[in-house]
Amino acid sequence: MMKFDRIEMVNWLYMEGTKTLSITEKLKEDTLAIDMDGIEKVSINGAEGKLLSLPTGGKLLTWSSAKLEFMLSSELSREEMIKVAASMK
Repeated sequence: MMKFDRIEMVNWLYMEGTKTLSITEKLKEDTLAIDMDGIEKVSINGAEGKLLSLPTGGKLLTWSSAKLEFMLSSELSREEMIKVAASMK
């Protein structure tokens, strides 16, 4: 668990060869704002998610539940990232 000032978060990192998948979970009240051009709105289990394609070829997906906010960062395809996000309950 990482703690920055008043923001507590848990981060999971999965690696296979050169591919990585990073998942961050934190309390929703500690929201970090992401405000960038090129964000695509997607649905994750009925909640609004935001998907951003990065210049490096990776993607960043954020969404929230009632109490938690999630951030998924990976080089997976758009569809794979949404599938991973939807599997988290």
